[in-house]
Amino acid sequence: MTFTVRELNEQDAGLWRALRQDAVNDIGDIFVPTQAEIDTMTVARDQAMLRAGGCLGLFAGDDGIGMARLHRLVFARERHRMHFGQFFISPRHRRKGAAAALFDGAFRIAKSWGALQVESYVAAENAPVLRACERAGYEHIGTLPRAARKDDGTFRDEIFMIRRLDDYT
Repeated sequence: MTFTVRELNEQDAGLWRALRQDAVNDIGDIFVPTQAEIDTMTVARDQAMLRAGGCLGLFAGDDGIGMARLHRLVFARERHRMHFGQFFISPRHRRKGAAAALFDGAFRIAKSWGALQVESYVAAENAPVLRACERAGYEHIGTLPRAARKDDGTFRDEIFMIRRLDDYT
């Protein structure tokens, strides 16, 4: 199966909303926005976010099957870094090379925007994503304790990881 990654635009708001909802339904409180927060997000807000850039879609043919966000840092001394997160791949496309395609597409886009490293925070209990990040060349840097509050009120830790792009081709 061939996968492609592209930056989404405001015409993709319906796809972005559907994938975000799929993420919450599938992985629950590992995905940062809560269902209540998603319920308050308007189409106009999503279109504005998509216009701002950095929202990526993963496609199998014409079907949107995954998403992620690249966040550009704004200050000159930090512009070589980008945050990469909110990644999600639909369950029926996992373990078929989709994650590798999503990482590759995101790294290529980040590098074309001048990034020398991509930084991600991954829920410590999310072993499949941690393994995918390791396969994509990420390094473990440290742990951020109590990074996010779960639905049950407890906290989860997140692993801080970076992927250097200096030699990425």
